[in-house]
Amino acid sequence: MIQEIRKILIIDDDVAIRTSLQQILEFEGYTALCAQNGKEGLALAKEHLPNLILLDMMMPEMNGQQFLEVWEKEEILSTIPVIVLSVSKLDGKLTSKVKKINKPVDLDVLFKTISESIRG
Repeated sequence: MIQEIRKILIIDDDVAIRTSLQQILEFEGYTALCAQNGKEGLALAKEHLPNLILLDMMMPEMNGQQFLEVWEKEEILSTIPVIVLSVSKLDGKLTSKVKKINKPVDLDVLFKTISESIRG
């Protein structure tokens, strides 16, 4: 039986958060890709088409809000679920494809939300 590779893209400018999430996700059997801002994240998302995107809102170069604006216009990307990890408010962007978890992240909540988001 071939196991499906579950790819998650982490977009966060905080290296400690990116690294921690990457290690936790990989320990749980996911392939974790990392980007330090929305611009880098868009490029990686287009190249790798992950199963899910974990997105910070406050970042330099292209913040989470700007990322979401591009994401929703890109047909291929807008099918990828996004979980926003942030202390910021999310101005009306929550949908069936965009969910929010407050920082600091509760890992039980994170994995439950990941599972629900990937299943659809």
